[in-house]
Amino acid sequence: RGSVMIVLPELNKDVHKLEEICAGFDLQPRGSSGEHSAAVGGKWDISNKQRIGFTEVQLVQKMIDGVKKLIALEEERVAAAAS
Repeated sequence: RGSVMIVLPELNKDVHKLEEICAGFDLQPRGSSGEHSAAVGGKWDISNKQRIGFTEVQLVQKMIDGVKKLIALEEERVAAAAS
């Protein structure tokens, strides 16, 4: 399983949206201390749900694409909150 630790304070306010985006890329958000834990400070562990039947390249690319989308959405929300 691959995973990325990322801080998403704005998306942390809308966990449903975070889960929805992750699901679209076959990713799973976990709290900062692992599965079923809170995301303290908006720190999330994003991991791939799929592990078998795909190449490593495919799985890593889904992770990259999903995390890029999360970062873009987080930046949009930060900008909206600032204006």
